[in-house]
Amino acid sequence: MTTHESGPEAWLDGYRLRLDDAAARAERLGGELAAVTGTARSRDGAVTATTSPSGALVGLALGPQAESLGREGLAAEIVATAAAARAIAAARAVEVAEGVVGGAGATIDLLRSALVGAPR
Repeated sequence: MTTHESGPEAWLDGYRLRLDDAAARAERLGGELAAVTGTARSRDGAVTATTSPSGALVGLALGPQAESLGREGLAAEIVATAAAARAIAAARAVEVAEGVVGGAGATIDLLRSALVGAPR
């Protein structure tokens, strides 16, 4: 007597379960990554920047020390602080992804290369 547990139907059911699991993890990862940001503050407190892992500036605060930097100095401090915030956000994004999909594999390698290895 043949059972369906080891036949094509069982294989297809297993495949569907794996696809459903992958889709659920992808949805979870997308939601968690959307919430990741990084915040950095300049040494003198003149600039505090918050960015997404890709570097999009989502918050910027200027302290009283910013007034003494001049336009060029302030611009340079904003760029440097935003780059530091992006590095923090990128590292957090990789940590989040590792928690959802595991610490090794092509997905993590691609994300790490795209975010952490990206030019600053």
